[in-house]
Amino acid sequence: YETCPGSDCVFNNHTLQTQCTLCNGHGTCTNSQCSCSTGFTGDGCGELQCANDCHGHGECVQISSSEVRCECYDGFEGDDCGLHSCPNNCTNRGTCDTSTGVCHCQSPEEAGRAFSMPDCVRTILISPAALYNVDAQRLIVTTLSYNVLFTYLTRS
Repeated sequence: YETCPGSDCVFNNHTLQTQCTLCNGHGTCTNSQCSCSTGFTGDGCGELQCANDCHGHGECVQISSSEVRCECYDGFEGDDCGLHSCPNNCTNRGTCDTSTGVCHCQSPEEAGRAFSMPDCVRTILISPAALYNVDAQRLIVTTLSYNVLFTYLTRS
């Protein structure tokens, strides 16, 4: 029997045959070298390999004997954790910019009101007094085709 890194052979006394697990069960052995299945890497195919190494925003985990996937850290999503997620998925009151993780809130039906950042959960009254607050943050309101975009800018 050909041996490769990560291989183990056992003789079965009942069947009188040798049973081998080659390349940790995640690849094929040819000329004493493993050719790893998708999702596995290393000399003996014993290391996990996820798409784009989860962009550094998640952990590569084995979910079955032949399948791996990224489990993303908070704030990231997607098959390879390459997208930013938005707080509370914008409470279904806006769209998430997955390149930045910032919600773009929709305009409520009631005039003179807007959904507030960062997750569009609160409805606020739009008034000149609302343009400044005690936390030194400025709320900039821009009306474009009946959409209201809110952006918080914090002084450095």
